Amino acid sequence: MVVHSAEYLNDFVNSFHALPILRPGDKVAILSPSFAAPAVWPHVHELGCQRLREVFGLEPIEFPTTRKLGAPVEDKMRDLIQAFEDPSIKAVISTLGGDEQVTWVKKLPREPFMNNPKPFFGYSDNGQFMDFLWKCRIPSFYG
Repeated sequence: MVVHSAEYLNDFVNSFHALPILRPGDKVAILSPSFAAPAVWPHVHELGCQRLREVFGLEPIEFPTTRKLGAPVEDKMRDLIQAFEDPSIKAVISTLGGDEQVTWVKKLPREPFMNNPKPFFGYSDNGQFMDFLWKCRIPSFYG
């Protein structure tokens, strides 16, 4: 069993990026880095976006692969990178999980994410990307 000192743990926790708090009017990227659920269940997706607008005052922004079933991996990677690099986007929300991120997440460059940390919300297959963000010292939210 490895036991770490309080100083080590404090340094580890403090090495993570501090994330901005979302405020009404902020734009949030809505992505489908795995399964493009909005293509299959558009009503549920639109209801979720409506809730983001009406309850939280956020502006959901869809990217090209959000509703595209079978989108090429390169396009999904591009959407993730662009969402993080866009300074007007304050957070990234995944529409659903899936089963393919494990095959391509390791190909992502770290710099766009480390240089533009922002909250990421997802679950299921998105755990692969969340592990990637963890290694970039960017917190994410699973659920």
